[in-house]
Amino acid sequence: MNRHLHEFDVLPTNFSLDDLEDEAREITLEKNIIVSDDDLIPILKLNTEQKNVFNIIIEKVNSNEGRAFFIDRPGGIGKTFLYRALLAKIRLEGNIALATATSSIVASLLPAGRIAHSRLKIPLDLAEGTTYIIIK
Repeated sequence: MNRHLHEFDVLPTNFSLDDLEDEAREITLEKNIIVSDDDLIPILKLNTEQKNVFNIIIEKVNSNEGRAFFIDRPGGIGKTFLYRALLAKIRLEGNIALATATSSIVASLLPAGRIAHSRLKIPLDLAEGTTYIIIK
């Protein structure tokens, strides 16, 4: 009877309770982000182009297709405004939305925003040609 759980191939070999506790804590923190009334304002004030993108992304989120979206536009177009609307809508529905950015300045403009390398544990000592795979 004295067998080890790893003998049954039900857990990854690098599994630890500390990892599980860290993951549970992060999920709890993300689910407890409060959406304020101010966070809801962008949803009501999106322009036509923003509203189209908003609807496409929300439709994909609600269909559980597990996608990542990157919005690439020049500065001053309203990307942050759109991001704020998306974050509010997704979080208001009880889902988790990770707000990440490549700089601390941009991350600070997003509710509960964090720098991508911190949030996704991307190493900072990358060499030219190095790639990093983000696992869901």
